[in-house]
Amino acid sequence: MAKRRAQRKSKTRRRRANKHGSKFSTTLLRLKKLKAPQRHEAMKIANDKFIRDFTTHIKKLRQAKGIRPSLQKKLKRHSKALRMLTNKKTSIKMKRNILSQRGGFLPLLLAALPAIGSIVGGIISRT
Repeated sequence: MAKRRAQRKSKTRRRRANKHGSKFSTTLLRLKKLKAPQRHEAMKIANDKFIRDFTTHIKKLRQAKGIRPSLQKKLKRHSKALRMLTNKKTSIKMKRNILSQRGGFLPLLLAALPAIGSIVGGIISRT
């Protein structure tokens, strides 16, 4: 009985810790502040877990309703790349290449992800 209570407490502590901020959200904020060449290098050396998390958030971004029309228009231009990023069959290596390309749409995605956080219910703060 005491063991279950201790497990329950540890789960709630983890949830509380995640609500205040996660590694993923702080990394996104840091990535957003970098200049283009630094961002390019950072995405090249990003670990697989970060790429997977990033692509799941992109998937939620594509399905979100209530995004402002100007942002939707910008995202629509990159729909082919977004589809490749959200596809399960696309390898991590290919996703990394898409995200790290120069002149790409990474700054647009970094600007869009926090914007939908309030719409979808704090996606980034929960991971």
